[in-house]
Amino acid sequence: MRHLLGVIAAFAIVLWAVTPAHAISLSLDIPYSNTITSTGPGGETYNGESVGGYIVGISTPWWVGVSHEDYQSTISIDVGAPTKFELDVSTVMNNVYLELPVPVISAAIGYGVGTLTISASGDSDDYAATQYFARLGLRLAMMWDVHVGYHTGTATGSGTNDDLEFTTMTLGVGASF
Repeated sequence: MRHLLGVIAAFAIVLWAVTPAHAISLSLDIPYSNTITSTGPGGETYNGESVGGYIVGISTPWWVGVSHEDYQSTISIDVGAPTKFELDVSTVMNNVYLELPVPVISAAIGYGVGTLTISASGDSDDYAATQYFARLGLRLAMMWDVHVGYHTGTATGSGTNDDLEFTTMTLGVGASF
């Protein structure tokens, strides 16, 4: 039994030593895809045509991190030829995440809260939003990583607005110090 505990302790120390999650890590992500689905009758799905913004994060030596995301997308809705209706969607979220201590790959899971604002012709509707996300990447040496992220969440409107579901895909880089 003593040998088993010693092997487990040695394995944990080696795993911790080769995993750069024990350092301060910074990450920068760029959203490249944004999809919004109405949960009302009809359940229309809209894809963002131009997505821009950022997600910046910092994680601690204890594998816990925080991030802030602020990105916009434009959605065109065809309401009959030749008329198109454009919506500007703005997402602002604050997240907390856990970096998983896995060698060779970088992995994180997290939760966030914020707002999703839809604007058109000077009017805007604010939605209270929550999301879950996962990030998976490949470490390039001990200091750098490249990763992709998948964010999915819900946005609750006020009054007669339908609730929304949204999905965002991101690409990013990270550095550990």
